[in-house]
Amino acid sequence: MPNPEGYYTQVTVTPIQGQGMLSDGTGTYSSFGVFSAGTFDSRDLPTVDQYYNISGWHDGQRYLFPGVRCVHSGPTSDFKDPARER
Repeated sequence: MPNPEGYYTQVTVTPIQGQGMLSDGTGTYSSFGVFSAGTFDSRDLPTVDQYYNISGWHDGQRYLFPGVRCVHSGPTSDFKDPARER
């Protein structure tokens, strides 16, 4: 079953490659498979085209988004599952 759409809290973003660490952030998962997370410190933004593991809480349950690719970097950054890009 895919992860549910909507608002996530206690979001953690951990780089597999590159930089851009986030802990206790917020995020939103959209119907088109993009997870938007923030707020990243301006000195530690994610790297576009690098891979990350994300976890967060939605409706009292923790969900994982492993191996997602950064597609936009900024205070709020966007990540997409490579499997959904095909």
